[in-house]
Amino acid sequence: MLLSVIWSKLAIIFSIICFGVSACGLANGPLCLFKVTVSNNTQVQQWGYPFQNWSTSASTESYLHNPLLWTICERPKNIVLWNITLFSTLMIISCLQVLLCSIQIINGCFGCIFGRCSHYDTK
Repeated sequence: MLLSVIWSKLAIIFSIICFGVSACGLANGPLCLFKVTVSNNTQVQQWGYPFQNWSTSASTESYLHNPLLWTICERPKNIVLWNITLFSTLMIISCLQVLLCSIQIINGCFGCIFGRCSHYDTK
């Protein structure tokens, strides 16, 4: 039981790390090919994170809530939707893992404290 508690605590730590990495992935947006205007008003394509500094720009709207902004990424096709789906799923799964591991820790602690509660009849 004690080993189960230790492994569950380790799983909680890694699921919190997964949640944090997924949140950063959602905040930064996907790596994609997009157009950038250079100094002489010509547009060139470059690979990068077009939504990474989106919150610090003049616009207060998040790319997560406006599917019209997703067309900024030209290649790979539908990368923004894939990015949002992947990282949202990972965040949900990591929350479920924290919940299940917490239940396992409680179960393991009760198992360590109370042990096997079997009563033998002496008849």
